[in-house]
Amino acid sequence: MSIPQLPIVILLGALLLPEGAHAQKSTTNRFARQADLVVVATVVSLDAHVTGASIHLQVKRILMGSLNGGSTLVAEAGDGSQAAESDSSNCGIWYLKRGNEKLSVIPVAQGPPAASLRTWLASCATPRLYPYAAQSGADDKILSEMAESAELSQGKYLQATHLYRALAGSGSPVEAQVIKRLASSEIPELRAVAFGLQIRNGDVAGLSHAEAEIPGLGSSEAKALYAITISDFPAPEGVPILGRLATGATKAELPFQRAAASALKAIHNPVALNFLYVLLDHPDKEVRENAVSGFSQFRLGMPAGLKGVDFDHALIAATYPGRKTSSAEDREAIHLGRFASAEEEAALINFYKSWWPKNSGRF
Repeated sequence: MSIPQLPIVILLGALLLPEGAHAQKSTTNRFARQADLVVVATVVSLDAHVTGASIHLQVKRILMGSLNGGSTLVAEAGDGSQAAESDSSNCGIWYLKRGNEKLSVIPVAQGPPAASLRTWLASCATPRLYPYAAQSGADDKILSEMAESAELSQGKYLQATHLYRALAGSGSPVEAQVIKRLASSEIPELRAVAFGLQIRNGDVAGLSHAEAEIPGLGSSEAKALYAITISDFPAPEGVPILGRLATGATKAELPFQRAAASALKAIHNPVALNFLYVLLDHPDKEVRENAVSGFSQFRLGMPAGLKGVDFDHALIAATYPGRKTSSAEDREAIHLGRFASAEEEAALINFYKSWWPKNSGRF
């Protein structure tokens, strides 16, 4: 039977604490922010009935909130034909919200095989590789559990991707532990987590490792992680590597060329613009669109294509301080995003093929 997609109501085989009795909640985890109780638990049994199914959960440990009077929870599913998978590795992190003296599950859509009710864990054992203290914050506990699971599962079931997404921007000390441990992993998906986090933080070392790994990658998940992170690389120091990736000099596949071109368009220095100039002749349309957008953003003084930007004002402020209006020439070929037609593309490409050689000496 598959995992239920409908909201689940939890009936406690234990005493629910009154409102306000939970430990204070401070978290950046989007599921935990909605929850009153976060637990590591297993599915003990399933009882199907006419109106749904009762899912018996055995709580192993509490990551956030409080529970009094026992550790058995009975989850009521709304559809008896869609009950939680009771497989041999059914441990997971469950996010629960109180309402009307009951708890409801906050679905997370993570783990195999479409385990929408929980964050799947490879083991219910207390984390050994990423231990945490009882007084640790909810975020650190959850991330430690996820990091442990990713290693134990060797990155299977998208564990690497879920871990990266959870860690990125979290500010948790678990991130440093993950980078240190997984950078030397034998599993490409796990190395991609470590180097991906470095790339996201603007660390050229991570980008350099990615460049070395990409040509021999067979893992589609690792490829996807690198493509996601490379596209947002924020530091000018990485321009030479991004340029090699974007132009195909390192024999990187097209998704990496697109990702590198996307990163280059937001780095406004002459070296990056020289690469964008080369990319005007790239065989891929999306790469060419990034090249034109990069030149346009540079002329506007924009770090990225942002909604609500006054292009005329940005252009004047960046290139002609003190002027209150811009000429038609100033505005010519300012274009962000997709080409509307082959004719528009040809005009824009030709403009920048002429504009950069004439103006590159100014910068």
